[in-house]
Amino acid sequence: MFWLKRIIPVLPIVLVLSSFTAADTVRRYALAIGVNQGAHAPIPLRYAVTDAERLADVLQEMGGVRTGDCRVLREPDLARVRTALAELAVSVRQGRVENARTEVVVYYSGHADEEGLLIGSSRLPYLELRENIDRLDADVKVAIIDACSSGAITRLKGGVRHPAFLSDAAADMRGYAFLTSSSETEAAQESDRIRASFFTYYLISGLRGAADASGDGRVTLNEVYQFAFNETLGHTVKSMGGAQHPAYDMKLAGTGDFVMTDVGGYRAGLVLPEGLAGRFYILNSDRQLVAELQKPAGRPIQLGLSPGEYVIYLEADGQLRAASFRLAPDQTFTLERGLLIPAKKEPTILRGPTVYSRHPSILAGRHRFELFFGGTAGGTTAQVGVPGVHLDSSGFVGGFAYSFCPREHIALRVSVSGSLLKDETDIGIWPVVSTTDVSAVALLFGARYYPFSGLAGPIRPYVSVEAGPYFFNWNDRRVGTLDVSSSSRYATTFGLRPGAGVDIFIGRHVAIGLSGGYHLHPDVEIGGYGPVDSRGFEVCGSISLLLGKGDGP
Repeated sequence: MFWLKRIIPVLPIVLVLSSFTAADTVRRYALAIGVNQGAHAPIPLRYAVTDAERLADVLQEMGGVRTGDCRVLREPDLARVRTALAELAVSVRQGRVENARTEVVVYYSGHADEEGLLIGSSRLPYLELRENIDRLDADVKVAIIDACSSGAITRLKGGVRHPAFLSDAAADMRGYAFLTSSSETEAAQESDRIRASFFTYYLISGLRGAADASGDGRVTLNEVYQFAFNETLGHTVKSMGGAQHPAYDMKLAGTGDFVMTDVGGYRAGLVLPEGLAGRFYILNSDRQLVAELQKPAGRPIQLGLSPGEYVIYLEADGQLRAASFRLAPDQTFTLERGLLIPAKKEPTILRGPTVYSRHPSILAGRHRFELFFGGTAGGTTAQVGVPGVHLDSSGFVGGFAYSFCPREHIALRVSVSGSLLKDETDIGIWPVVSTTDVSAVALLFGARYYPFSGLAGPIRPYVSVEAGPYFFNWNDRRVGTLDVSSSSRYATTFGLRPGAGVDIFIGRHVAIGLSGGYHLHPDVEIGGYGPVDSRGFEVCGSISLLLGKGDGP
């Protein structure tokens, strides 16, 4: 009875605290939108939809978003986006009835300009988007926009940028935060090497734990923004698209920090111990890069990963090491130094770190228009059956070409060239001099191969081969002791032009080059001369214009 008398007076307090804790729950909603093809955008994106899907996955796995409260829109039109925003507002209002706090994350990946998001064949103005988000009846609203010129949205309503978002770890924060992948004047870039946009890729890596600078197992809004900013800027500063500076606008009041993901509470994870340092790349069983980070020595880092098989690469001190491991549900794997073995940077791991080296993609997916000009030597010699015949040939060549580059190391090419040669012919002891003007037009189809396209820098050597028809015209003038005569002859043949050269890219859209080749085809039958050898060398300089955004950064 004594213990009962001691408990009864405090029982009401316990019941009050219990009811407050039950009511003080947080419900988080997420809307992720991915649009590869936007209005007035000449070149579709490749990874906007998958970026949206991956962000939604990590928010459900580690960000506290229930499956039913997360929605992904893939290639929607404008009407569908507006409907989804309206439905999100209704869900948030209903959620506030049952929960003490509601939080919303809205994400967009796709094309945009200074005025708004380019969706389908329409545009969603930034002002309308902000008004929709402002009307959401949530305690905290976070909007993440990964698109060109997305920083323009931070200029609306007099947004003020601050050095950091929040501090501490309480949960009474109120307001909004807008994160954008670029400033209002910059292009957002995606890359085939990481199969994602730079900003979203590093944002997701950060959310999985790479951004946990405090080491408390939770990734905050401030931590993930700083991580994505540094990594995005660091990987685009030398790209052909130029440096990309993520931006933000926020208005948050109260104490505490906004936790984006809980790495420590995730069901499976990878621990990088404090003794390891360098650049880490983690690939899943499909050889897709799921996380990348630069880890300093002296502190451990935990990453939240889905159960499955992985390969991890460590690049440090000019060496590459690798290890493979398998994560079971509810398992945490610690990578020990002894598990890492030396690895070679060779094609067998081209989807690993070698793919993600920081060299720009210059050619892939682009169109090229080229003017070339130069000289020829050799060829146009004839055997007329008279001893002492001697022919010397030289001339000029010029033309234009069009190329399309399906890959960084391959260019498919068609060219039209014209050449003019003049032969001065002295025929033995006879007092006869023959002057021959030879013009030729070649229509050639072929390809160039850039074997060192993976190297950084603007200089790209190549080898080439082209084939097609040659059209010849001979104009003869003979001056002898008794007469002067002239004649014209025509012939056609099919030939081959192997060659090599080097391109020097002096900007995103301009290149100069030097090439050499050898025209190889059968002797041409010319009436009165017999078989004529018009094979010869050719050396040309060129200037090119490259169009299209391409697939590179």
